[in-house]
Amino acid sequence: MGVDDIRIVVDFFAHPKTVKLERCLGLEGVKALLLLWAWAEKHRSNGDLSRITVSFRRKCSEPKFAS
Repeated sequence: MGVDDIRIVVDFFAHPKTVKLERCLGLEGVKALLLLWAWAEKHRSNGDLSRITVSFRRKCSEPKFAS
């Protein structure tokens, strides 16, 4: 069984990519990224997301997430 946590650097929210994500999608976009990482740790701890379901991909490509 894997570790039951995810780790981020303390400057995560100040990182230019995080700032850009927040500017484009708001805090909901940043939250979605953290939720994806948490989901991946629990369900794909090897980091391989290539076999995620089509419905998951469709959900992630909805306009509010794909902009």
